[in-house]
Amino acid sequence: MGRREIFIAILGLFIGGIVLVILLSPRVTEWMPQTKFPSAWEPITVTFSRPISIDKPEEIMTLSPAVEGEFSVSGKQLIFQPLEPFISGQTYAVTLGENLKGRNGLPVLGGKEWSFTVGDPRLIYLREEDETTNLWLQEEGEERQLTQEVGGIWDYHAAPNGQGIIYSALDDDGTIDLIQLTFDERRMELLDCKDSRCTAGRWQPDGNLLAFERQRLGDTQEQSEVWLLNIEGGELSPAHDPDLLAESGFDSLTSHSARWSADGRYLSYFKPDARVLIVIDFAGNAMQLIPANLEIMGDWSPMAYKLAYTELTFGQQSNHEHEDELGDVITHANTNLYSHLVLTDIEEGKSVDLSQDKEVDDGAPAWHPDGSSIATGRTFTGSGRQMWILTLGDGESRALTDDPFNHHTSPAWSPDGNKLAFMQVESAEVGGSPDIWILDVDEGEMALAAKNAFMPNWWP
Repeated sequence: MGRREIFIAILGLFIGGIVLVILLSPRVTEWMPQTKFPSAWEPITVTFSRPISIDKPEEIMTLSPAVEGEFSVSGKQLIFQPLEPFISGQTYAVTLGENLKGRNGLPVLGGKEWSFTVGDPRLIYLREEDETTNLWLQEEGEERQLTQEVGGIWDYHAAPNGQGIIYSALDDDGTIDLIQLTFDERRMELLDCKDSRCTAGRWQPDGNLLAFERQRLGDTQEQSEVWLLNIEGGELSPAHDPDLLAESGFDSLTSHSARWSADGRYLSYFKPDARVLIVIDFAGNAMQLIPANLEIMGDWSPMAYKLAYTELTFGQQSNHEHEDELGDVITHANTNLYSHLVLTDIEEGKSVDLSQDKEVDDGAPAWHPDGSSIATGRTFTGSGRQMWILTLGDGESRALTDDPFNHHTSPAWSPDGNKLAFMQVESAEVGGSPDIWILDVDEGEMALAAKNAFMPNWWP
């Protein structure tokens, strides 16, 4: 074979090798989101023509502005799951790293750069129509029914980290099942409660447990118990450790209102027959008991191991005089009672009265996403309950609404902390129809969001 033939053969092998590399190298075929991001917690996904592998996660993808998150690979798909919410209205630029390789060791060809803008969080709420309650969603001013439960919904909870919504669906046999509505709005049955009513489900953040209230058919609501469901294995167990309960002198499982700390380490709930708030430490298998005389649970700070809840507090004495049949003046001393917000630091064991000894009634608290303040419904004289915000750093408080003819309750912060949704109902009307309003806290502007609706929340 002459030089010319050898050269042509080598060139052919070289070109063939290049073509083979091009054919075998993975390339980007799809990426989401492309232009608009509907959620503060939706993952970024990039699909390739071939399976890929991760060697150095920090070199895979960059975001500007930066967002903390975790990478994972599922076959041909690269997934970035944010560990903090994307900011509404913010535009993010995405760049794939140059060192991304396929599982066959060949580099990804073509790279990829794009940007997307995060949309506003979506308001969700319950509404009753034709004597059946279902979940509704409002997005960009338009509302639509989100669930189609024939028996209706008892309650629901939207997970703050994008896990979806868990709700309690009523069956015609009187039982209540636990259902998950996934981020892409698929209905998944989590637990078929064959002989019970299962309600008030709460996800364990970054964990595999679901806390819920279980009430067996025939039992009263006061006999409910907090149970745990292992999502992966399906195992059921009481939330209480029997040995720890026995050491504390408790012989019943009666409990309600389970709440997880922001990282899923602690689980708190009320034990009404003992008038205590129980806090379980899953890291240390320990249990704390906090005296609590009013069974209205609050929630954990999103930034610390601090738990806010309501407590019955004694106020000033007031004297009342009247004459008896003999004309003698009789004086009665009445002690006023108020519901105050209490904040307990679980690790330090210290509690503080957030209502600051004022003669006010404060309702269930709603933490601002940055943990700096709490919104609550407050009343002074029995007139309409107003929305107030309590700032933790300086102890200041201010009213957000001023409408004595209406009660304002059930506050819920948007994920970015810019808006506060709450329920409004006429204070003088018994059984009045509730509406949902949204307050832009910075601008001070309030707008009607949904009529004949209740239990507002946000689906981030």
